[in-house]
Amino acid sequence: MAALLEELGIETRGKVVARNGEILHRGTDLSTIPVENGDSIDVFLITQGG
Repeated sequence: MAALLEELGIETRGKVVARNGEILHRGTDLSTIPVENGDSIDVFLITQGG
């Protein structure tokens, strides 16, 4: 997954990543997460509103 996100120019540092609706644990090595055709990948920036 890390290579795909890098190729797309998506920065994941400080963000939450989910695969198929399942949030990946912070600190997960994204290079070990396989990506298959049809997978849904979301990258969220979580901010604290005021």
